[in-house]
Formats: sequence, structure tokens, C-alpha cells
Amino acid sequence: MFNIRFLAVLAVAALASCGPAVPIVSDYNGDSVKIQMNTLHSEGEEVAKAKALAEATSICQRGHSKKAEMVSSRVVMDYTVEYLFLCLN
Repeated sequence: MFNIRFLAVLAVAALASCGPAVPIVSDYNGDSVKIQMNTLHSEGEEVAKAKALAEATSICQRGHSKKAEMVSSRVVMDYTVEYLFLCLN
């Protein structure tokens, strides 16, 4: 019984990692925004960066800025990258 449950959970986790990357806002202070992206996805790295930039631009525009510019990226945990964007006028 344990093996069947374990295999079911493992199958769901494997299928979940195959979907598209979803940008997650981890920090915003009006001048900068941090976006986290899971790197276990079926899209390429450039698509993930483009999605992160689009989300950061959307967040920056909610304040008084016009655009977002990527400054850096870092790995925060297994398969998760955090991008730092500055909100510029």
C-alpha cells in the first residue's frame, strides 16, 4: 500500500515539473523587484527570463516606474533561480 501511494505522489510531482514556468514575486520595495522561477520546466531558459521580465515590468508599472531591467540572478535553492530587476523611469 505504501509503495502505491509513493508512486502516485512521485508521478504527480513529475508531471507538475513538466508544465510551463510560472514567475513568482518574492520581493518588491518600489525600486526593485525579485522574481523566482522554477528551472524544472519544459520551456527554455530564454523563455523563462522573458516571463520573469514581463512580470517584473508589470509589477514596476504598478508603482511609478516605466520599465524593469535585470541586474542579476542567483540560485536560491534546488531548481529555483531568483532574478533581481531594478524599476527604472
